[in-house]
This record gives sequence, structure tokens and C-alpha cells, in this order.
Amino acid sequence: MILSILDIKKQIKNYTIFTISVLSLGIIYELFSHKVYSPYMYLAFTIPLFALVITLIINKLKIRINNYSNKLFNYSIITLTIGSLVKGALDIYGTTNKLVYLYLIISIIFFFISLIIHIIND
Repeated sequence: MILSILDIKKQIKNYTIFTISVLSLGIIYELFSHKVYSPYMYLAFTIPLFALVITLIINKLKIRINNYSNKLFNYSIITLTIGSLVKGALDIYGTTNKLVYLYLIISIIFFFISLIIHIIND
């Protein structure tokens, strides 16, 4: 199933809201952080912003996207963003956890599977 123009425009709106929400979360946290920062926290908004730019390019170039590929790409972006926020919170707290890197690994797996599905169905 291929995404329609309305689906892509809805996705652009959703990524815009997601980017603004994560940016707002970073700004609010920074205001109350007692001058303890983590780039994983205050730059987490760049991940959905990247997805927004990619979606805008896809819309502009009229590239046909498979629904399953699109969903996996969305899961990849969400997983990476949440992982960045969790890593930032742990950095600020002053601790580490090896399990945080699972977010990155899972996000990469989702991304490559979405690419494979897109290439196969193209």
C-alpha cells in the first residue's frame, strides 16, 4: 500500500508537532536543570526535525513510499528520540547504563528494514 498525498501531509504535521514538543521539553528542562545539561537532552529535537526534512523532500520529489516502510521509519525516529532523552536524563543524573544503547541498535534495525522494504517494493 502506497501513502497518499494526504497521508504525507498528515505526517508532516505530526513531525512538526513532535519536533516542537521535544524542543519544548528540552527548553523547559533546561530552565529548571540547575545548569546541568546533556546534549542528548537538549538536541533530541533534531531527530524528529531530520525526519520532517526527509518527509518534506519526499513530498517535494513525489517519491512513492510504502506504508510498511513508512511505519518502520517512524518507529525508528521515535525509538531514537526516546533513547536520546533517556540517555540525556541518565547523563544529567550522573549515571550510565549499557541498555541505553539498545535504543540506537533497535532504531538502526528499524531504519534498515524500512529501507529494504522500500527498495523491494519499489
